[in-house]
Amino acid sequence: MLITREKLDIYRKAKGDELVYRSKKRQRIHVTEAEWALIETFILFAKLIDNGLSQEAFRLALEYKLSQYCEDEYTIKWLKQMAVYGFKIKGPKQQLITESN
Repeated sequence: MLITREKLDIYRKAKGDELVYRSKKRQRIHVTEAEWALIETFILFAKLIDNGLSQEAFRLALEYKLSQYCEDEYTIKWLKQMAVYGFKIKGPKQQLITESN
């Protein structure tokens, strides 16, 4: 299971609604239910961290998990920014907003 830029873009286009994604007849890239749930979980955890509602150990554990399940650093940054800015981040071609994390 690997979270890629393409899968994050699918998630963004569906605005996190898995039923919208599943209702599309043809998908070039398939996102499994487990991958969808993992993206949702990572975004939720990143929101908790961004809002200061977690301890340092939780942040470090999330960083480790992200490095294990995301294809590259760009994907990790994009996922974190989706947690902060919602679906305003329009895709992997848009320049990422500088983040301090």
